Amino acid sequence: MIYFYANKYIGANPQIETSVHIERGRKFVYDGFVGKVEFLQDRTTMGDGRSLDKRHKLRWLYKSVEAEVYKLVAKKSLRVALYVQYLHYSLVILVGFIFTALVVRHLRGGIDFNLLAILAIVVYAWIALVSTAYRIHDQHTFIEMSVVAAGLYFSLKRQLFAVLVILFIGVANRESGVAIGAIYAIINWREKGFWLPVIFGPILLLGINMDLFLLPDFWNPSSYVVTGDKKLGYINIMNLTQVPFSLLAFTALKEFAFFAPVALLVPKAVKSALGLKLVLIGSMYVVIFMFGTILGYLLPYAILIPIVCGMWAVAYPVVPPEGTLSVER
Repeated sequence: MIYFYANKYIGANPQIETSVHIERGRKFVYDGFVGKVEFLQDRTTMGDGRSLDKRHKLRWLYKSVEAEVYKLVAKKSLRVALYVQYLHYSLVILVGFIFTALVVRHLRGGIDFNLLAILAIVVYAWIALVSTAYRIHDQHTFIEMSVVAAGLYFSLKRQLFAVLVILFIGVANRESGVAIGAIYAIINWREKGFWLPVIFGPILLLGINMDLFLLPDFWNPSSYVVTGDKKLGYINIMNLTQVPFSLLAFTALKEFAFFAPVALLVPKAVKSALGLKLVLIGSMYVVIFMFGTILGYLLPYAILIPIVCGMWAVAYPVVPPEGTLSVER
């Protein structure tokens, strides 16, 4: 993005040194992130007609802390502040991969180096796929992907306190983080305290955003359901019948690129009770995406990566050597 905007500036003012334009590009990218966070924190803009931003105003706690760190570093060096941002998201994705690998090891009954290498290639290839979607400006999805991976792992290990901590991070990052509580409840149905994360998430969301929930304007459905905009080529389940068939077909092709491998796993995964639970969890997120984002915008589907890898681990467990007892999972 830095060099994209720098090239635009160079095209408009070729007589100015390239290094100056690169610095302008850095400032544009930095200001774009920090400025958006500050706008979303500003509750006084509620009712200004920007319905999409009303829903996004729920996402302020994690981002506000993150933005303050960048601003503190930027006082010394804007370049270093951007490097800190890159490092942050690189580490977030790494944490997501580590917990995904732990989920696979737990469900499959083991993981060796070769399988770990293949898993890394698959996970990062899937991340690359979803990141090629248009309008990449989402600073929440990869954090939630890591939160889902960690929440799934600790739910499988029945570590309730750890799940509650992860749930707090998820809700502070985005409203759909509340679903972490549902992950724990589905996996540990009827276990002692399985319902605690289910009610803890909404309570956290309400506590963090009480000022928003008290505003009557927020309760307009358009504040939390994306309706799409056919003029801009955005497709949502609410306007499927109003867009050209060619655009609909192209959108369906992009969705197919992600879900084709998943469709191959589902029939085998649902043969076990745990696999069926993972399919149910994945379906819950798909429903959230249908109403909460634009169809064909694949980046939010990164959240499904740990769940799909868990489905694969259940579908293809480690086969114990002949003559040994298998451990019933």
